[in-house]
Amino acid sequence: MQIEVVSVSVEDKGKYQMATVAYRKDGKLGEKKLMSFGGGVEAYKVLSKAQAGQVFEVKAVKNDKGF
Repeated sequence: MQIEVVSVSVEDKGKYQMATVAYRKDGKLGEKKLMSFGGGVEAYKVLSKAQAGQVFEVKAVKNDKGF
């Protein structure tokens, strides 16, 4: 799916960081929280530095635990 970044905010949680990415997909607004640890580290590294207006092709997948 293709998303357009609306805004990104990064919060320091002590042992890790959490990025909240607001995005637009198919004209609708959405939001996703990404952590600096676990299976989504690569997505966190890229999207935590994204600027408003940037467009990304993303693929949502679940891990073995269903997350």
